[in-house]
Amino acid sequence: NGNGTSIHVGLLMKIDDADPHANEEQLSLLCTTKVGGVHPINREGRPKASAFGRPSCQTLGVMSSIPLRYPKTEARMTLAARLGLPYHDDMQDWEWEVADSARFEEFLATYRSSELSDDERFSLMEILVQCVEDLGLSSEADSAWAKLEPLLVRASRLHGSTIEYWACCGETEMESQFNISPHMRSLFASITP
Repeated sequence: NGNGTSIHVGLLMKIDDADPHANEEQLSLLCTTKVGGVHPINREGRPKASAFGRPSCQTLGVMSSIPLRYPKTEARMTLAARLGLPYHDDMQDWEWEVADSARFEEFLATYRSSELSDDERFSLMEILVQCVEDLGLSSEADSAWAKLEPLLVRASRLHGSTIEYWACCGETEMESQFNISPHMRSLFASITP
């Protein structure tokens, strides 16, 4: 693309052995970059979140002292049982798969009031952030963000890698960011030296 970064676009499709046409709707575009691995792109050309291609501000050339943190299986299983959410070992992006913006207030109440471990809080925050992202650019998303932001600020050490990821540091094109990225960039700027 002119700046030394090679970009390769490919197709990924899950095929059901019994009926090769059954899963055609699961067609995904993938963009592979030199600095960040594989990034799925949705039908609108926007990046889709995925743990296997999870870029950070560090991988995009923006230096950060925030340590990367990843979800823990035990925390996922505990939250699934507590909140009545599905859980299977093959759910790679569990927090994003179970996020349901219609349950945002319930998830938020659990985060605020429950005795949760740090690992459970980390996973539940990922669910909450995905809920806000799923609301798109709407007044409902703005209202949900107003409730979520103070929690992220208060626990920025715990959620620093979440803030960094969703900020999409180093991305200048709006199409390469999440709806929530502008909010997360402001937070990221406030928690890093």
